[in-house]
Amino acid sequence: MRVVFECDNLTEDYLKGSFKRALRISVFFTAFFWVLSAFMLGIDFFMASTMFIMGIVMFPLFLWASRSAAKKQIKTNKTYFGGKLTAVFLDDNFTIAQKNEISSSSSESLYDGIYKVEEYADVLFLYVSNMSVFTLNKKNIVEGTIEEFRQILKAKIGQKYKNLTMSKKR
Repeated sequence: MRVVFECDNLTEDYLKGSFKRALRISVFFTAFFWVLSAFMLGIDFFMASTMFIMGIVMFPLFLWASRSAAKKQIKTNKTYFGGKLTAVFLDDNFTIAQKNEISSSSSESLYDGIYKVEEYADVLFLYVSNMSVFTLNKKNIVEGTIEEFRQILKAKIGQKYKNLTMSKKR
């Protein structure tokens, strides 16, 4: 099997991906502060109220800070954004190539090198480490199908692949 993604401009996908990650983190911290405030309610009402308000304030503040950081990254990292990314997934390995007016690079890897893959409704996040991720938009498949790509991932990385578009009921 062969599945190919070609992305002309990575800016929109990067912003969408960073927003989804920030949203998950914001929800976690908001829930954390609210649970903490519930536990503190019987001990200290003022502290419980403060924790509850922090949960409310932190949610939009973290989303705004994350979006600002992503926009700054786009503005300063000209070697990644504004170019073309091509990802070719074969049965044995995969190749990711990036090209823009400043530079070009290509990397061929085995599937053992994938840290994890998260699939959402319209994008896939291919983590090559816990800090480095490639965002692949499903609409950018130019050869093969998403079903073929899922088959490759399930066969090669197993539990590291998570399809987060489907419901938990199976």
